[in-house]
Amino acid sequence: MLLHCYYGLSLILAVLTSFTLTVSIFSTHWEGSSLNLEYLKENLPADLILTEYASGKLVLLLPENSSQVDPTDWPYNPAILAETHSGLWSTCLALTDDEFGDLRSNLSWIGRKCISNENRKYPAKDKFSITRWRRVMNLSISCCITSLIIISAALLLGIVGVLYKQAACILVDSVLFQLAVFFSVFGMAIHFTNRLERRQDLGSPCGHPSLCSAFSYWTGWSQYLGLGGVALCAATAACVYGLSRVIITMINTIPDFK
Repeated sequence: MLLHCYYGLSLILAVLTSFTLTVSIFSTHWEGSSLNLEYLKENLPADLILTEYASGKLVLLLPENSSQVDPTDWPYNPAILAETHSGLWSTCLALTDDEFGDLRSNLSWIGRKCISNENRKYPAKDKFSITRWRRVMNLSISCCITSLIIISAALLLGIVGVLYKQAACILVDSVLFQLAVFFSVFGMAIHFTNRLERRQDLGSPCGHPSLCSAFSYWTGWSQYLGLGGVALCAATAACVYGLSRVIITMINTIPDFK
């Protein structure tokens, strides 16, 4: 009975770990920005006209004496202030598909809803300088992907160990889940420590310094889901270890155990 409880619990924890970490790592909701319209209107320079789109999630700022719009994609257009959310690979406008469709009908030059963080052009002091968060972003991504690969290998090894009741395989399986915890925590820690520098670069450009305080930045649900996945992964490692001990005990005490 105890053995079957360990089987069931280990399976449930392993599946939940795989699901939560996969969704977290590949989502675009690690962090985001919100726009305070009240602050924006109160501090709007007298020579600018503000036009709202998508219920105020995106605004267009134009000089009062000019109706000419710079037809540049939103990530590089200082006349646009927009709410965004970003992940490890891309940054997106915080709009639904319907809202973005309506926006495209009004501003056809707005560009794509999501843009790759790797291919995006960032402000730099010179052409050779690269901000610190960009230098370590690939390390964070590599750690997260490595943890998923380790978890995949652990699932396969665990299936073999359970089918053939191999305590050694299941014990190694526990070690693999512990390694996945290490790489996941390391990747998330790298991402977290560079958040202040990264958020302004990944968000909508702010061409008017007096209005930049209208943005507020927040941690997205993906990071919390990832932390939950790490906790589940640690619990899986402990449960699988317990399973290996139970199997070893039964092999030593029950001669016909197979």
